[in-house]
Amino acid sequence: MDVTPSAAGAAPSLKRAVTGGADLPDFLSGVTIFIYNISNADMCRRLRRLTTAYGGSIDDYMSDKTTHVVSLDSWDRNFDEAKKEFPGLKFVRPSWIEACGKEQKNLSIEKHEIKP
Repeated sequence: MDVTPSAAGAAPSLKRAVTGGADLPDFLSGVTIFIYNISNADMCRRLRRLTTAYGGSIDDYMSDKTTHVVSLDSWDRNFDEAKKEFPGLKFVRPSWIEACGKEQKNLSIEKHEIKP
């Protein structure tokens, strides 16, 4: 699986900047995403902002800390290889991050999961 960075990193003080100093809820705490094969810079930027604003982290390269791979792709052999190396990975569409932000909670991935 190609694990090249997909967008520039988000500012560490984003939560405070967005809210004028107040902390946002951290319902994505413990979530670390790797954005895979999404070439739309605006979408990548939004995913990064939403994730970090709500307490999640971004991996520029897949690692054992990555909990979710966010992609527009259908399941392919690259996902098989990643799953073999990191068995706990979840593969989701960007809509999962968007829905979590909208509902202000860490939602089930069921409706957004990329499956083999």
